[in-house]
Amino acid sequence: MDQAKDNKDLARRVLLDSFPQECAAAGPSSVDDVLNGVDIVVPEEGRPFPLHEIFQFLKDVAEFLLVLIPLVKVLWAMYKRKPTAAEVEAETKKRGVGHGKLKPEQVEKAIKGLLKGIRDIEDLAG
Repeated sequence: MDQAKDNKDLARRVLLDSFPQECAAAGPSSVDDVLNGVDIVVPEEGRPFPLHEIFQFLKDVAEFLLVLIPLVKVLWAMYKRKPTAAEVEAETKKRGVGHGKLKPEQVEKAIKGLLKGIRDIEDLAG
């Protein structure tokens, strides 16, 4: 399996586990589309709730996770252990990753969801 596919699979699991309501509203195939960079067009008329905003949110979280996964791998190698959520968040702030599009609580939730979803460095290896 290649690294990009592994990262997308891990990001998908984190999205589904950490943001279940948003993923349910979008639908499983839409979550895959978001991770694969497919532009999703939502008709303006007849929609009962803000699907466009949900898709945009999922896209922003997915992009953040796909940058976060290799960063966590680097931090793990640097610390020779699984980094803490605080260490990962500090590094994302330092690098300006994810803090423009996502609210602080969403960044925290994504980081904690990712760290919860990985048991050891092998979960990040490709």
